[in-house]
Amino acid sequence: LTYRNNGFITMLAPLRDHLSPKDPKSTSLLCTSKGRYFIRLSVKVDPGGPNFREARWIMSEDVNVEHLLDVFTKTDETSDDVWRACANFMEHLYWHKLRPVVLKPKIEELPDDHHLKPECLSQLAGLFDLVGNFAECKRLLSHALKIERERGRDLQVARRLYGLANTNRLLDLHQEGILQAEESLEILKRL
Repeated sequence: LTYRNNGFITMLAPLRDHLSPKDPKSTSLLCTSKGRYFIRLSVKVDPGGPNFREARWIMSEDVNVEHLLDVFTKTDETSDDVWRACANFMEHLYWHKLRPVVLKPKIEELPDDHHLKPECLSQLAGLFDLVGNFAECKRLLSHALKIERERGRDLQVARRLYGLANTNRLLDLHQEGILQAEESLEILKRL
């Protein structure tokens, strides 16, 4: 029913689903698992950094982490640590195990005033970019850009514009991409 895998104890999915409690915050096992996974997800994934190889743990634990995030985004949808972990999870997948995530609808349902929504949208866009779904990547980045503009966060606006410029290049929308790249540069010059 459970087995040890690379230092983790993994439970078979049907059993895990059957044992899912109505209130995961009341279960010490889930809360402990959440804490351990969230700490491991908080390590910045930098391909040139010393922790990059250590972050490969996500390759064997991605399904468990995603299930945990799915549970806690249902019951603790306003929690910053849950949504930060969600963004970090997608960044880990981006570098170590590219695949779609079931969290997309939940990310899109977050209110636009949630301060981590643009980050989650951008990380999700990165996954779509790597699998070649540039239209979806553009849609997600455009939404993140709109939110960042409304918040007046110039550095983040410049980053989203840069991402959109690259995505538009891949979509053969060169003129639109050039305009976005130019706007991004102008913003960066002002900072």
